[in-house]
Amino acid sequence: MNYCADPFSYQRRVSREVRVGNVGIGGDNPIRVQSMITCDTMDTEASIAQTMELAEAGCEIVRITAPTVKDAANLQHIVRGLRERGCDVPIVADIHFKPQAAMEAPVSIVSQVIIDCTRIGLSPPMPTLPTRTSRETRRW
Repeated sequence: MNYCADPFSYQRRVSREVRVGNVGIGGDNPIRVQSMITCDTMDTEASIAQTMELAEAGCEIVRITAPTVKDAANLQHIVRGLRERGCDVPIVADIHFKPQAAMEAPVSIVSQVIIDCTRIGLSPPMPTLPTRTSRETRRW
């Protein structure tokens, strides 16, 4: 069974354009490069540095997670710091656990807000702790 007519040639679906800040997605636009920072959103300077590194590497849209209301509120400091340094890459707030965080990250601060509906209301995952066997537990 063939999943595509030609594995060396692709055909894009017809779609309408959506704007994320100054970047167009879909329509006749090229495929866009986006990524997500990995540092703590409350660490403003690290968030700015990682975002600028991604933009310098060619990333056109940067997603920043905002798992709490405090993280979402800090996005304004991150975006302000980026603009002061001349970085105009669109920032997307990625909301996972608290719907209230979406209200702290309005489009006046970030270019877009993504709400992961499958994770709203769930607690952030707890770190996995190494398990001990009964033999190891007895030695303590």
